[in-house]
Amino acid sequence: MVVACGTVSSNSLDFLKARYDLPMYGVIDSAARKAAALTRTGTVGVIGTQATVKSGAFRRTILSADPSLQVISRACPLIVPMVESGVAPDDTLAELTCRRYLADFEGQGVDTLIMGCTHYPIYRPAFEKLLPGVQMIDVGQALAEELKGVFGDRDGKGTTEYYATERSAAFDELVRNIDPAIDPTDIRVAGIDE
Repeated sequence: MVVACGTVSSNSLDFLKARYDLPMYGVIDSAARKAAALTRTGTVGVIGTQATVKSGAFRRTILSADPSLQVISRACPLIVPMVESGVAPDDTLAELTCRRYLADFEGQGVDTLIMGCTHYPIYRPAFEKLLPGVQMIDVGQALAEELKGVFGDRDGKGTTEYYATERSAAFDELVRNIDPAIDPTDIRVAGIDE
């Protein structure tokens, strides 16, 4: 089971592992290890939800990989609702919000930034504009890269099932923005399609 949420991975993964007899993978460890390996300045930035940042999970995992590193974390609570509302990364509201949050990293030597929420890569263009030259780590992509090593390359064979807790026009638009190959009507919605 993949827990594709930074907040759940940072706050509930140990509970889930103890409760269910399944291999479970969260998005914290792979991204933290990647950041620790990529940083050249020794300073890693982390952005995430308030619950993720408060948990300290990224900080702990990065420092367990290399205790000499510095970790600067910033909660960004407005980004998820903006992404889910369909606010584009080049919208003035998105740019101003990202500028406010990323200001904490200016002049701090951050050369690697973990986008600690699976919603945040939608705003990667805004982050890259505000922090030019900083390596961006997508937690979902980092986990997918590690899992490829676990499960091997299957040459695109296999199936993928998507589930959501609700369907709305904003959700459908978000799905189309993330992957135009996915038809949002093919996604099962809990309580409706079960």
